[in-house]
Amino acid sequence: MSVYTQVFGGTTIYPSDVSYLAITLSGDTTLEWPLENSTSNDVAAPILDVNPTANGFSIILPPADNTGPGQTVLFNNVNGLYSFTVKDAAGGTLATVNFGEQWQIYLSDNSTVAGTWRVFRYGASTATVQPSSLAGAGLTASGSTLAQSAPVSTFNAGSLSGGVFSISTANRANVYVWTDTGTATVALPSAVDAGNGWFVSIRNEGGGSLTINPAGIETINGLSTITLNPADSATIHTDGLTWYTVGLGQEAIFAFDYTVINLNGYGNPLSTTDYVLTGSELNRIAYRFTGTLAGDVNIVVPATVQQYWVNNDTTGSFTLTLSTSTGTPVPVTQGARGIYYCDSTSIINADTAGVSLPVIVSQGGTGATTASAARLNLGITSFADAIVTATTGSSVRATIGAAASGANSDITSLTGLTTPLSIAQGGTGAGTASGARTNLGLGTIATQDANNVTITGGSISGITDLAVADGGTGSSTASGARTNLGLGTIATQDANNVTITGGSISGITDLAVTDGGTGSSTASGARTNLGATTVGSNFFTLTNPSAITFPRMNADNTVSALNAADFRTAIGVGTGTGTVTSVSGTGTVNGITLTGTVTSSGNLTLGGTLSNVSLTTQVTGTLPVANGGTGATSAATARSNLGAAASGANTDITALDQDVSITATGTIAVDTIGYRGLPQSSNTTLALADAGKHIYTSSNVTIPANSGTAFPVGTTIVVANSGSSTLTISITSDTLRQAGTANTGTRTLAAYGLATLIKVTSTVWFISGNVS
Repeated sequence: MSVYTQVFGGTTIYPSDVSYLAITLSGDTTLEWPLENSTSNDVAAPILDVNPTANGFSIILPPADNTGPGQTVLFNNVNGLYSFTVKDAAGGTLATVNFGEQWQIYLSDNSTVAGTWRVFRYGASTATVQPSSLAGAGLTASGSTLAQSAPVSTFNAGSLSGGVFSISTANRANVYVWTDTGTATVALPSAVDAGNGWFVSIRNEGGGSLTINPAGIETINGLSTITLNPADSATIHTDGLTWYTVGLGQEAIFAFDYTVINLNGYGNPLSTTDYVLTGSELNRIAYRFTGTLAGDVNIVVPATVQQYWVNNDTTGSFTLTLSTSTGTPVPVTQGARGIYYCDSTSIINADTAGVSLPVIVSQGGTGATTASAARLNLGITSFADAIVTATTGSSVRATIGAAASGANSDITSLTGLTTPLSIAQGGTGAGTASGARTNLGLGTIATQDANNVTITGGSISGITDLAVADGGTGSSTASGARTNLGLGTIATQDANNVTITGGSISGITDLAVTDGGTGSSTASGARTNLGATTVGSNFFTLTNPSAITFPRMNADNTVSALNAADFRTAIGVGTGTGTVTSVSGTGTVNGITLTGTVTSSGNLTLGGTLSNVSLTTQVTGTLPVANGGTGATSAATARSNLGAAASGANTDITALDQDVSITATGTIAVDTIGYRGLPQSSNTTLALADAGKHIYTSSNVTIPANSGTAFPVGTTIVVANSGSSTLTISITSDTLRQAGTANTGTRTLAAYGLATLIKVTSTVWFISGNVS
């Protein structure tokens, strides 16, 4: 090290002349001039060997007005993969130094902070570069020139680790061919580590499928993975954030694919009636739509040329249609399948494409759009159409004017008969009444056997005194009829054989007691004949209970009347009214004492409501659950009988139903019950309720200080950027550290990026994901 003095701007500075310095560039670095009072190791030496650890880093020069013209620096990029940028003190770019390049700069004017710098590159004009020194990934030395290089390597089951073949960033531009019969997974490196422009080629030459799996949450063609079937191949590129295939060649036998989309609940007035195909649902061939629709649903497909095999397997009696975002929806019948294609504007039903509708009869159609018109076009007359479409026999008979066979009401009259119906045909064989009677063998009434004649209602003239032998009485008078029938008079009948129901019998006077009568035509005489005494007779005819008299046998064997009061006195019975003064039993309930004896049977009911009963001193036993109690004398047994669990920490609860929701009323420990997924929140300032959730927003997100919102250590929150622009994630007073780096403070989340936040101490959070 040599020391010299520079004088500029009226100021004398004593710098240290550092000739060479090697720098490992792991972030943006600002250089300092090598002054005596400098404490930095990152000085602007005349020769700098720079080794960047990733793309995108910059070296910023010190202020130009702190040195003099002629100051020079040589930048040599010794890294074989990454480039870096040289900027002046004001942030202006002076040079981009790619890997393997050397750039010289020198200061020509120091009147400003940025200064004026001259920049040139070694080997850019007449210098000779050895191709071998430039050969690397994708390049090879061919004589005195460089040529593209894509080395081919095969791999099989023996190349796998846990069924996975891993590719690193050092394998840029390589070609890998799978040659085994089974399946395998190819793990790509991180797109961020590989950087924009990195690529690799893969071909499946084996007999099983090959799954291409990006790192972490990165996607390929918008999907989490893609599959290369046998004979498929692709070149895979990255832009530093995600992955794409170029020239994805698929064999025709594997080109057909199939997916199922559940539309359950779609069409509800609270949700959109359009279902837009996105992500892995795009560019498939066969689609099966399932679920119960809540309304009409339109499937929106991209405006690109594509075919769609659609199976409408939904339920719910609603319409499913297919269209582009601007086209006319085409219905897909529920329970049916159809082939459709998009011409980049509209959806066309391929089943009927190019066929004019309705299809005419000569082309195998009906030439009509209604069933009735189709039948007429197919030659069915209007008369026959009514028969073809009839659903009942009566409808057909009505059309052709026919009557039903067997017993029926279709025939109301017979006309056109020239001769009477014969007896064998159900007729009489005659056209006159007398002829009919003769043919039927009836003759005249007088000649008929009475036993064979049945007369219902009405009367028959010409018959007099029908004999008893013929079912008559042989007389035209009642008395003569009784005589002929051997009835005689009532007086001569055996009373036991005569039954009289209602009405009256004349000619009978004072039926004797021995004949079942009373022997008297008066009530008093009847009572006397039936043995009722005068006293007893009075008893039966009284209506006032107090006036009831009873017969009493006197000492002289005579009977006299005894009234009701004297009778009750005689037998020691009261009037039937009054108060029961004593009952049987003992005991006290709220001051009521039961003593004495009730000598008759029956029930004694005490009315009113018991009050002031002590459940602890006056009631014994356990009130069962059926009577409003708990059936227990302890809290634990009562909870068990009632199916209840104890509050607080306990073992009574063994499981929670999947529909149970637990609402936090304070801070929840990280080792308690959580979620089965990552529920969504839109808070931009994190709250305790966001623990275990994901924040879906395009706005900047703030982590509050622990002093204001004390998240438990271990709290995990995911932030998803829903917008096409970056957003920032900042922290209030505490520390936010980027995982894997020394970077702290506010981080920038990439468009559509994901970031995971984990609290590791009371005031420190870690962040990882698509952040910088």
